[in-house]
Amino acid sequence: MDEYYRTHFAWLNPLPSHTTPSWHSYTYHIEPEKVTLLRQQIQKVNSRSWNIRIRYQPALEADEFYAFVGGSDQPGQRRKQCLSISNRMDVLADGSVSSCKLFPEFSVGSLYEKGVLELWESEAFRKVRETIHGGLTPICSKCVLLYRHGR
Repeated sequence: MDEYYRTHFAWLNPLPSHTTPSWHSYTYHIEPEKVTLLRQQIQKVNSRSWNIRIRYQPALEADEFYAFVGGSDQPGQRRKQCLSISNRMDVLADGSVSSCKLFPEFSVGSLYEKGVLELWESEAFRKVRETIHGGLTPICSKCVLLYRHGR
């Protein structure tokens, strides 16, 4: 993801050399020898009747499960497009506005410097949307927003 960001988004906010980008926290995976046990536990949960609704996010198909929990960059549910950046903007605690709340590196400005409409219609936000609509970033496969607001 670091190289992808440098190639496609360095114009937005260059990555500082003294900090680790936020997407490094999304490197989780399940070790291959534990995947079978996980599948068994999910089947056990599914075999019972519950008074609450049980859902898994993302709702993976059987043929996607092993790659996804193994850490693949390939999105689950055959998602190819994130719609979150088309219909939302995220305001972080410091007033910065990001196209994706989970990744502050995608900040397009600050509410202390510009208004909501100005940021929403800004060249930076337009360019981020255009780039993401051209293809998901490698880290998008780990983001819950893709599975809630994607197709």
